[in-house]
Amino acid sequence: MTGRAVGKISESEEVSNEIEAAKALSQIPNHRLYFSVADLSHINRPCPSNQQPDKKSLGECPVIQKAPMSHMLHFTMPHSGSGLKKYFTIHVKGAAPLPVEKAITHLLEAAAVLALNNYVHYDMHSGNVLFDDVTKMPRIIDFGFSFSVTDISKETLDSRWRVYTPDYPSEAPELTAIQGIRNKLSVDTVIKEVMAEKKPLKSAQFILGMPMAQQERAFRAFWSRSKSIQEADWTTFFKFYWPGLDAWGVGVILLDIYAYIARVPAYTGAAGWKGLSARILEVLRGLLRMNPVERIDCVEALYIFHPESPILASDTATTWIQEREKMRRPL
Repeated sequence: MTGRAVGKISESEEVSNEIEAAKALSQIPNHRLYFSVADLSHINRPCPSNQQPDKKSLGECPVIQKAPMSHMLHFTMPHSGSGLKKYFTIHVKGAAPLPVEKAITHLLEAAAVLALNNYVHYDMHSGNVLFDDVTKMPRIIDFGFSFSVTDISKETLDSRWRVYTPDYPSEAPELTAIQGIRNKLSVDTVIKEVMAEKKPLKSAQFILGMPMAQQERAFRAFWSRSKSIQEADWTTFFKFYWPGLDAWGVGVILLDIYAYIARVPAYTGAAGWKGLSARILEVLRGLLRMNPVERIDCVEALYIFHPESPILASDTATTWIQEREKMRRPL
């Protein structure tokens, strides 16, 4: 990791979520290996727009256009590296490939650490996972929508509902569906639109052999049986199914990684590729199940992919895995 830092300006409410995440996650041993969180010693209210030295550039900032400077906070966090696309570009030019098995393990460890500490990122997509320029290991950033499981309430959810967007790939299907229902759309309309527009479902069919028709049937059955869904009791729903929300997002990130490396001879021609590929596919088939009852979470995914991980050595992790094994039917 480098010693560089980056600044960020955002609305106070989102920054407050970043601050709460920083307070909670900074208590976790070696948290900097997995997360880039706000520096609690460098959080300030920016001066008014008319007193800013670079008024022109500031006026072009989309964040500033949404709300006045008085509603903003500025904070810093460690520089976290570069996104997947940059590294993919480097590989195409012939550079040494990423240590994929180690990187996937590291990402699953990061997501498992969140789950084991009862924390939900709630915005898990490839843009929020950056690879360190030195270690080449991924770290999770941007905790502006995150929350602790202990804080799940109507108020927590009301401040985080998004616009209904059935084609948003990294949003778990059940969350997309709930937001469609909240927009007064019928269940049938929502499910049809999710099936037609959420690309990871199509990719899972062709790459992972997970038929979309089967996924849809399982999701419809879940939807019709869930008491919290039928009663629109979203707080209870989140309290029970929260581990699957980040799990879906991690699954989409890993699917993108796999779809890329499976076409690059530097990976597919390496010793051990067949076994590594099989393990990645097994994890993906668990993470990308549309039915949240059947979907594995990131602790389970880590256990499948790298059961020797030190993250799984705690009593909390052991109990977690044991409880999940009791409730899962064979994948």
